[in-house]
Amino acid sequence: MELKKKQNSKSFVAALKKEVLEGRVISAKEALELFDQPLEELTSQADEIRKHFCKNDFDLCTIINAKSGQCSENCKFCSQSSGFKTQSQEYSILENEQILEHGKYNHSKGVLRYSLVTSGRR
Repeated sequence: MELKKKQNSKSFVAALKKEVLEGRVISAKEALELFDQPLEELTSQADEIRKHFCKNDFDLCTIINAKSGQCSENCKFCSQSSGFKTQSQEYSILENEQILEHGKYNHSKGVLRYSLVTSGRR
């Protein structure tokens, strides 16, 4: 059942927060109504939701560009695609040792996830 918007925006946002903390997913209509709420109230209630679900913890992650350029694909968003003429550095797949060293370095800095990205389809 969708939460009815209260006259007081503070009570609307607080009531919605309470339901989210109890496990209910808000509707698209309710999410759109949040757009018109006072920013301070919205961010305050959102911070309480964050604290409930995430505490004050966060995860660090990083990527390494393991192969740059030389891509036959034509993705409109990517500076490495064949459709763009950019100054992006081009190199073949990095050596295993270089990738491993980069991963070890990031691990020593507290990074929990490490991903390899490469240009091309495979």
